[in-house]
Amino acid sequence: MKDAKEEFEKGAFYMLLSSITLSLFTLSAKFGTNTAPYFLLIFLRFGIPFLLLLPFLLWTTSIKELFLTKSFKIQLLRCGCLLIYQYSIFYYLIYASVLDATVMQNTAPLFIPILEWVFFKHRFEKKVILSICISFIGVLCILQPDKSIFAQLSIAGILAPLGQAGSQVLYRHQAKNENQKSTLFYLFFLCSSVSAIALVVSKELFGKTYSLEHYTSLFWVNILCLGVASILSQLFRGEAYKHGKASALAPFLYASIIFSAILDWVMFHDLPNWLSLIGALLVIGGGLIQVYKRK
Repeated sequence: MKDAKEEFEKGAFYMLLSSITLSLFTLSAKFGTNTAPYFLLIFLRFGIPFLLLLPFLLWTTSIKELFLTKSFKIQLLRCGCLLIYQYSIFYYLIYASVLDATVMQNTAPLFIPILEWVFFKHRFEKKVILSICISFIGVLCILQPDKSIFAQLSIAGILAPLGQAGSQVLYRHQAKNENQKSTLFYLFFLCSSVSAIALVVSKELFGKTYSLEHYTSLFWVNILCLGVASILSQLFRGEAYKHGKASALAPFLYASIIFSAILDWVMFHDLPNWLSLIGALLVIGGGLIQVYKRK
């Protein structure tokens, strides 16, 4: 009994670390949107971690093994989902607070059962619909669309967690069937390549020139923090699941909402309005319904 308690406490600790790093990732992304062009920022977000990761992968794995995959289609699908998530959340952060963006990212697990059905035909209980409906009302409270739900910012706010959920669903499949180093290589290689193409196309379409010379060392530190925080958040979450059930540990991930609210207040002196607070509570409530119904 004592061992089970200690394992749960370890799992809760790692999940809290995952929550903190998720908030720090969102904060770094917010800083980035204030200092760099949109398409350049997303390219750097993937490109720099890829360059840092590549020597390690080549040192520990052969080139043949890196390119070896059982399903290139799944690799492409996950890349597409992650790009949708990143382009959407970065666009959302241009106009929204760190807190609101964190809440939106925390809605991703609510859509996982639906996407598991779409991708792999996994069945889900009808009660899932209740938690999704409650959380979606919370999302509307946060988005507060002034004209319609189809406003650009609202679309970005909804696409971000959907893309994130799709990436997580496909990653679970890859974890069981693929070499993890190969999966990591394909993810950063494909995302870097596609975001590089998007950068070049944006340059041609909008006539922008992207020069890296005038960016300060603080900017590059922030870009590094962005990549490190996103990786650590996933690593801590994976470590947490080794020590406890996902259903029992998931509520601790919502601590990121509290951390982000503190960061918003400290860094930007930004306090949420009452509608955003209600939305955050509804998103948490919807998530807890889905967690505790599994017990």
